[in-house]
Amino acid sequence: MRGVNFLHSFGLVIYAQSNNNYVRFAAIGDWGGSDYIIFPDGNTFAQEFGAASMDRLCGEKECDFLLSLGDNFYTYGVTDVEDTRFHFTYELVYGKASEREVLKTLDFYQCLGNHDHKDNATAQVSVFKLLFFIFEVIYSNLMDTTFKLPELWYSFTIEKETFSMKMIMIDTMVMMNSRDTHQLPGYPERDYRAEQNAWLEEELASCDADYCLVSGHHPVYSVSTHGPTSALVETLQPLLEKYHVDAYLCGHDHNMQHWLHKRTHYFISGMGEIPNPNLKNMNHPLNPSESFDYFTILKPIQEEKLGILERLRN
Repeated sequence: MRGVNFLHSFGLVIYAQSNNNYVRFAAIGDWGGSDYIIFPDGNTFAQEFGAASMDRLCGEKECDFLLSLGDNFYTYGVTDVEDTRFHFTYELVYGKASEREVLKTLDFYQCLGNHDHKDNATAQVSVFKLLFFIFEVIYSNLMDTTFKLPELWYSFTIEKETFSMKMIMIDTMVMMNSRDTHQLPGYPERDYRAEQNAWLEEELASCDADYCLVSGHHPVYSVSTHGPTSALVETLQPLLEKYHVDAYLCGHDHNMQHWLHKRTHYFISGMGEIPNPNLKNMNHPLNPSESFDYFTILKPIQEEKLGILERLRN
């Protein structure tokens, strides 16, 4: 069995359960601070508020790890491994340099969003335009940090006494063949999209964990600003259905949504920075007809328990 707590102050906490063993983790997307002049250090009030809420809840619930759902550094990503945004937007808010007694001890697994793939406009940064978005990968591998991003796509498994959970992290910008990914090193000779798709299917086909989850930045389905992502409806959703994936977690739209469609739970948790209550795609034809849960109001630290969800995999 598994369950979920929606937290209006930052995102959601997922837990998988078998007997008296649990895996608990907090999932938050679109948390990447700001490069606006009113926030010269790169971190914002909303980001700090969400981190405090997450620290409190993970202390109470004993989280095993943290999960980022992309857009880690607004608006144009980072320039190199010494970019001060790593320190101000991440380390001082969530990492080892922060005052968060719980968060600073937890690994924070990352995936990349569209803003992490953005090119910079300055001449100095343009020197790095072929590499800048993988500086997050280099930082993760070289620095003493809880910021975990070993590759553009990767997986990890949490083993408990009576069960296991596998998390598969993908780059949805690559899956969508976004123009920004055409600057990846070796493109087009290296077909990143085909490579990731083949890797993902192999990961799903070989997943022998009790729970198999996938995380990326863009939603498959959404009622909000960006709506459903047609490329993911076409490419990703059939794989999730074929391999009975328990859940797909993402961000991109700055609110929280939950769908249950063909055995898979679809979660959007994109309120790490700015909440957005837009419902412009409520009736989009690509969205499933099933009912869904939608939360977006920024409230003081508050939990709304949705209850235990029956495990649906065979």
